Amino acid sequence: MHKQAGALFEFLLTTTTLDLPLRLLEASQERSRAQQPVARSNSKSSLQMGSQAKFGIFSPAVYGAKIALGADKLNKVRGKAISLHSQYIGEFCEWAGAYHLRTRLIKKAKTNGDILGFLAGVDVLEHGTG
Repeated sequence: MHKQAGALFEFLLTTTTLDLPLRLLEASQERSRAQQPVARSNSKSSLQMGSQAKFGIFSPAVYGAKIALGADKLNKVRGKAISLHSQYIGEFCEWAGAYHLRTRLIKKAKTNGDILGFLAGVDVLEHGTG
C-alpha cells in the first residue's frame, strides 16, 4: 500500500502540469487492462462501483485524497457528500413540484459523478437483496 502511494506521489512530482492528465489516463488504462474481470451479481438490485469507475477530470484529486486521508476516511467523506447531495436533490424536486423525478435525478447524479471521476479509487461494493 505504501509502496503504491510512494510511486504515485513520485509520479505526480515528476510530471508537468500539461502532461499530467494524459499520463494519468495512460496509467489508468494500463492498470485496467491488467485487472481481472469482476464477478457480477444477477440480482437487479445490486450496486457496483469502483473497479468499473471511469477515469475523469476529478480522479487525480480523488486519488490524492485517498493517499492523504486514507481509504476509510475518504469513503466516509464521500458518503456524507453523496448523502447531502441526494438530500438537496430531494428538496429541489419538492420545491419544483417534481418529486416523482427524484430517483431518476439521483441516478443521473451518480452517472455524472462516475464520468467526472468522483468514484475513482473506490473498492468494489456489492449490495444485493438476493
